[in-house]
Amino acid sequence: MTDAELDAFLADHQNCYVGTVSEQGWPHVAPLSYTRLDDPTTLYVRTHPDSRKAKNLYYENRASVVVDEGSEYAELRGFFAHAYATVVRADDRLTRLDETFLETQYGGEMPDLLARIHARQDEWVWFELNAAHVVTWDNSKIDPERLPEPPRDGPTYDYGYPEDAGEAEPAE
Repeated sequence: MTDAELDAFLADHQNCYVGTVSEQGWPHVAPLSYTRLDDPTTLYVRTHPDSRKAKNLYYENRASVVVDEGSEYAELRGFFAHAYATVVRADDRLTRLDETFLETQYGGEMPDLLARIHARQDEWVWFELNAAHVVTWDNSKIDPERLPEPPRDGPTYDYGYPEDAGEAEPAE
């Protein structure tokens, strides 16, 4: 995607998946709503400070972020980033984040149920997810004329899995 296409893509979406790692090394992926301010590839997410994702980000501030769409292969579009998470402290951005989040997520007026959930928002925390590395894709741009013909007698690749690979087991 071009920068302008990416900006429009992220503006058209509201949710992302954030991947974190726990102190024990377990991956954790959670859906979160996001908003943006000035930098088009910096996403802001809000969560409760006692949530697993928040605890993971306190422990290790590196995260992965995905925003995607599409069902069929030729429709798939998306954004992936390796990001550094930083807690947004009491500064001018907190008010802007709350206002922008309310506008982008709920059109300026939060539904009653969510208002009750977020009534204790002073306890919630905003994380800035600052992209260090970005990858985008838009499969609708794939030109089939530039692709080789598929093999007629099946795949020509071998993944090299041993026949007795069995099930994955936890590491000792």
